[in-house]
Amino acid sequence: MSRATLAHSLKSPLARRLIVAMILFSASITLVATAIQLYQEYRNDLDDVETQFQQIGDVHLPTLTQSLWATNDKEIQLQLDGMLRMPNIVYAAVDETGRLHTQAGQRDTAHVIERRYALRHEHLGQTRAIGTLTVVASLDTIYAQLMHEAIQVLLNNALRTFLVALFIFVLFHRLVTRHLVAVADHLRSADPTAPVTPLALARAPTSTPDELDLLVASANNMQIKTRATLDALRDSEAELHRLAYYDSLTGLPNRILFNERLHEGLASARRRNRLVALMLLDLDRFKVVNDTMGHEAGDCLLRVIAARLQHSTRDGDTVSRLGGDEFALVFTDVGELGHVARLAQKVLSQFIAPVTIDGREVFTSASIGIALYPADTEGTDSLLKFADSAMYHAKEIGRNNYQFYSHDMTATVQARLRLETDLRHALDNHEFFLHYQPQVDTLSDRITGVEALLRWRDPAGNSIAPAQFIPLAEDTGLIVPIGKWVLETACAQLRRWHDAGHGELTVSVNVASRQFRDPAFTDTVGQAIASSGIPPRTLELEITESILLEHSDDTLRTLNDLKKTGVTLAIDDFGTGYSSLSYLKRFPIDRVKIDQSFVRDLADDSDDLAIVRAIVALARAMRLAVIAEGVETEAQLTLLRREDCHQYQGYFFARPMDAGSIDGCLQTETLESRRSNAPG
Repeated sequence: MSRATLAHSLKSPLARRLIVAMILFSASITLVATAIQLYQEYRNDLDDVETQFQQIGDVHLPTLTQSLWATNDKEIQLQLDGMLRMPNIVYAAVDETGRLHTQAGQRDTAHVIERRYALRHEHLGQTRAIGTLTVVASLDTIYAQLMHEAIQVLLNNALRTFLVALFIFVLFHRLVTRHLVAVADHLRSADPTAPVTPLALARAPTSTPDELDLLVASANNMQIKTRATLDALRDSEAELHRLAYYDSLTGLPNRILFNERLHEGLASARRRNRLVALMLLDLDRFKVVNDTMGHEAGDCLLRVIAARLQHSTRDGDTVSRLGGDEFALVFTDVGELGHVARLAQKVLSQFIAPVTIDGREVFTSASIGIALYPADTEGTDSLLKFADSAMYHAKEIGRNNYQFYSHDMTATVQARLRLETDLRHALDNHEFFLHYQPQVDTLSDRITGVEALLRWRDPAGNSIAPAQFIPLAEDTGLIVPIGKWVLETACAQLRRWHDAGHGELTVSVNVASRQFRDPAFTDTVGQAIASSGIPPRTLELEITESILLEHSDDTLRTLNDLKKTGVTLAIDDFGTGYSSLSYLKRFPIDRVKIDQSFVRDLADDSDDLAIVRAIVALARAMRLAVIAEGVETEAQLTLLRREDCHQYQGYFFARPMDAGSIDGCLQTETLESRRSNAPG
């Protein structure tokens, strides 16, 4: 092997790693084999030492005992010197009654094995201990010999291993790595834009293609495909730009391009001293379309709305879809506030006409929040935040309108955040409590059940209105643990009333949409019933009509699971939502609850009376119980009795009250019942 070949081989990292791996592997095997061999020799040497000790015990011990008994010191010394002539024995000594009698040799070596032999002599039939023989064997010679052998073995094996590895190293470079270097150099210097130059290895062709031939073929094929891919990439640059900066569903600018356009618009307005209006638009109740008609219908609606919004803007303005059902519109070069209001009204007018989807007309609306540069702020991020606050304010005041940002909105948002923080601690701090409103039989005026109503009093003693914190609890998901607490507390209280002798009393608990969709909700109901021990039929769950329209298959499954637990189900606020005979027939409903909006003007409004009459007739035909809420006058109750409404609740009988007050009402009824049943 020439010096040039060796030097060239050493340039290959792969070959170097190969020889290092071979040397390490061979060295490991050599070390293990050498260690095993040396250990075996070490054990053999130890066995020889043990044999010498055995020989001393068998041969020297009897004669030494006789000599010691006869006090023949010369003979004792001769025998000890004889022991020292044995291999590895370096010291021998005789002790007589704890006193050194005679010794031979030295015991100052580092590694020794020591044996002690008791010297016993039999005299007149009695065996007496007359002394002790101590023999010390040195291991230093054994260790030195083992070290010498280890060095010889390791040097011999290392030399053989190195020579073999070096040969394989050069051979591997000759057959493999130099060709891999050639492939790498070819690919490194290849120009994708130039005509493809096939790669060929500098070696004789083989009859059967090996891995290197396959590598070369793959490299040549890769060059061809790379060239084709680059050609395709040049043709698709416009498409990539569209995907990066435009929404794939609507074709509108996406958030990235929107941010660029907004920055450009603000910079231009700053130079020209003009206004920029940012409108954030959110579709109202878009989720209902998705849930009832499917996501394809929702996508179709978004595409139509996107086209209408583009039609409502001027050249140079930007309409963007930020995600979901949220759009952003940037109006540059705006002269005055009235102009912005007209633009917003034009945008809202695009929602007047219905959208036809799969032959069905869908009506939708939008809530718009408007922030102005530089009147409201000069920062891009704050402009977005202010427009977002204005948009949520538009939703809060009824949707389908536009609102300009005001600084009061920021205070409202901050107050909402504070309320959310307090709400997250309210359950742990035991700030919630329940009030109960009696539900009364319209004919007997006796309490048949109660509705559990959640109340909240903060640490300062202020009562927080349910309309203020319950929607927030639903938005944040806190309604799930809060609702669980309401169920458990209401069921436990009902058990106390049952134990007090009111066994037919029922309790109604409102169920929020977020709570109903919780996968563990059915188990939560079952646990509340089991822990309280109430009959399941005495627990009624009030569900809104909107819940019945959400995910109908999942809703039906959950309702059936709840019915299996034995509870009763009621539709709350019946008639105010998307009332449908189909879900009354499909879902296992036990009772409908007439909303107070139909009861309020029942005595004066013939339309409300007609609606109540229709609901009662419908419930009777479908064998459903019916209860009216919000009854406040004798006239309302009289009309409900005439229409055969089964039960009612409202201020006319009693306001919501704590459990102790309900106890008083029930006790009063019990006393009156006993008086009426007493013999005259």
